[in-house]
Amino acid sequence: MVDTLGYRLETIHSHISDRCEIGVAIPQFLPSDGIAVVAANDLIEKTIGDVVEAFLWVKASETEIHERLLSNDGLWIHPIILSATRSLISVELNIATYGCGAHRNHYTRAVNIDVEHSSELALADILKDHDSAALFFSKYCESALKVHWDLAHVARWELDLRGASTSQSLGFRNSDLVLIFAPHHVGPHNVGRTTVEIPFNAVYHFLTDRMIDLLSSVDRNGNVVAPPLANLTLVPIEGPRTNAQHPH
Repeated sequence: MVDTLGYRLETIHSHISDRCEIGVAIPQFLPSDGIAVVAANDLIEKTIGDVVEAFLWVKASETEIHERLLSNDGLWIHPIILSATRSLISVELNIATYGCGAHRNHYTRAVNIDVEHSSELALADILKDHDSAALFFSKYCESALKVHWDLAHVARWELDLRGASTSQSLGFRNSDLVLIFAPHHVGPHNVGRTTVEIPFNAVYHFLTDRMIDLLSSVDRNGNVVAPPLANLTLVPIEGPRTNAQHPH
């Protein structure tokens, strides 16, 4: 059995004005068997802090006239733990903002951390060939959406793995790769957050050697647990999912 890290959530809730609210939850992973995760916690906290600072900068740059037109502005960040082992931590930040309109705007940002090296994994640390991987992932996602949601007509896109997209992100659950799409990216807003999970055996040849090592976790007895190479199957998308804490 893979040794999974425990964690607690630290919640920060404040009002920066009578019309603007910030609600943030920060995961704090707990050391396991002497393995320090302080650096990983710092990386996640810094990423969340950068999002908050960017939001506050936008608020500060608004003109007084524009600001008077807005009510109930806010930023909310809810972490979703995808994986938390002594080798790899993968966390999705479910980000919601509101300025005006019918519903909140939703974004996604994944943070993948090499625990041993205390560093966030860049795309080049994860994939050997970005372009080939993006093409394969796009076709896989289109097939999954067509089979399970009949949304192929809105799913014909090329994944922008190189870009800094806020509507899609990439993480890992167990040994599988998870592509996460914010609401309104592949379907109507009421479909909610959608994920497509691709089995390890379908993606391992796109992964770097280091990434494969990180996905080969060590169990409680120190034995290496390699990702299984099973027959290729189409994993259903995980949806619809809306965050109950952040209703539309």
